[in-house]
Amino acid sequence: MTSLTWENRGTPDDVLAIDDVVFAPSEPNPGSALTITITGTTGQAIAEGATVLLEAKLGLIKLLSKTFDLLQEIRNGSQVSLTTGLDDTGAIPAGWVELVVSFDPLPREIPRAKFTVMADARTADEDDLFALYFTCDLTKK
Repeated sequence: MTSLTWENRGTPDDVLAIDDVVFAPSEPNPGSALTITITGTTGQAIAEGATVLLEAKLGLIKLLSKTFDLLQEIRNGSQVSLTTGLDDTGAIPAGWVELVVSFDPLPREIPRAKFTVMADARTADEDDLFALYFTCDLTKK
């Protein structure tokens, strides 16, 4: 049985206040699809230039460290989508937000191990957007 957990590592000053993170399925496996739905509320529009630093680790070994342009990823629609849609200026509008991140499929080559993933997002002005920490334990069957 796979174990997936999340933790909000943001601050009360974050632009996007995270309400919930839902994994589907709740017990993913290598070679199968995984969808992560992040919901929350923002008090201001999130404009062009917002970034997400994604770091994945296997124990102390850093497997990935990459910065993504959040709005560009949403516009591309390959792995990240915004249920509420972008506003007329191309920004994420203020209010309720639902981000959906899809991995279809997860690579089959993922070893049966415990991984941690940190997502640290910033606005174009370098203000804290949100910070999430995930653990995925694939050692359990």
